[in-house]
Amino acid sequence: MLNTTNSDARHPALEQSQRMFHRVLSSWAIDLVALRASGLDRPSARAGLWSFSIHQDSYQQIRKAA
Repeated sequence: MLNTTNSDARHPALEQSQRMFHRVLSSWAIDLVALRASGLDRPSARAGLWSFSIHQDSYQQIRKAA
């Protein structure tokens, strides 16, 4: 395990890696909160309306162009 004494905390590489870790962790936490708010944080069967609406819009645009 990594020894994180006071002398190690002053090492530039350790400080940089900790900043990078916290930056990634904070963005991951924001994404997780957004998924939970949407109810998409657990695997489940979905209706697929988003995919259907994209294909339907593309189909209508193709018909208008023809």
